[in-house]
Amino acid sequence: MFVLSIMPSAAEAAGRSVGCGDVIDTPGNYQLSENLTCLVGLPRPALFCHKAAITITAPNVDLNGHGFTLVSSISGEGIGIQITGASHVQVRNITIENFAIGIDIKEGRSNHLEAVNLQGNNDVHSFCGDAGGIGLRMTNTTDNQLTKSNVSGNENLGVQLFQSSGNLLNGNQMVQNGIPTGSNIELLSSHQNRISGNDLSRGGLYGVSVEESNGNVIIGNKIKDTGPVGGNGIGILLSVSSENLIALNLVDREPQSGIDFRGIAATQGATRNVIAGNTVFNQIGAGISLAHGARMNLILGNRAMDNTPWDAQDDNTRCDANVWSANQFGTVNQSCIR
Repeated sequence: MFVLSIMPSAAEAAGRSVGCGDVIDTPGNYQLSENLTCLVGLPRPALFCHKAAITITAPNVDLNGHGFTLVSSISGEGIGIQITGASHVQVRNITIENFAIGIDIKEGRSNHLEAVNLQGNNDVHSFCGDAGGIGLRMTNTTDNQLTKSNVSGNENLGVQLFQSSGNLLNGNQMVQNGIPTGSNIELLSSHQNRISGNDLSRGGLYGVSVEESNGNVIIGNKIKDTGPVGGNGIGILLSVSSENLIALNLVDREPQSGIDFRGIAATQGATRNVIAGNTVFNQIGAGISLAHGARMNLILGNRAMDNTPWDAQDDNTRCDANVWSANQFGTVNQSCIR
């Protein structure tokens, strides 16, 4: 019996080439075949604000950048890649720079970004009513992954999660974002996310900012030199957030003068969080601090040394309902801190 076998060509297996302005609305394999410089976001006004160089609306898409670069021809305009309402999309091996937002994921679920390089995105020409200068933004989306990637030198934020839950940020370099007033990572009303094994050094104001966000795990990250020289900064901030686990992180800085550098800080409304096994050195302001109204937190097995004026500080009278146990501190502001 003769069987006719039709094998895809090498080009077909690699995927269809995409260019500026393309909308991927059919599942399959796609690729960049060259560097792309795209004009997006114009003409104004707001009708054109959220245009993307490449838009993905279909599920089960694999977009391989093959190491090529996608760049905005006008600094701070538009979005590099927008994944909207789609699931099981993979974007990999691509550099995206000079847009308002590098990659924007909204709605949908279970998308995977790997070996993406998001850098130099800014809001120099942002006329859209919301801030640009963001490497990766996730909005109303769940169960996405960012792995083995570089998100650095973005003007306002490296990664922003807004109302997004169950996402994984693992094994990335996310440094020097948001200088001087932004963050490497910002969580807003986002729950049950995992941030692990990343380099989150040299953020502008925060290494990681967690606001009105519950049940997140921030574990095993390196967070060094948060805040500009002579200024202020917080390695990990918990604000009006509950039941988060902050564990096994290194929060450090080169000794230097400044106004207020804090390693891990919980502000009023931060409750029932666990801060465990972290190492905090050389902060000016406090190593680990709990503000008045940060209650029912467990601070366990941390080591904080060479911080001024306190390695550990609890502004609640008699530590209120906070439990400090089995920590190694040099200086503390209350005897209830142990």
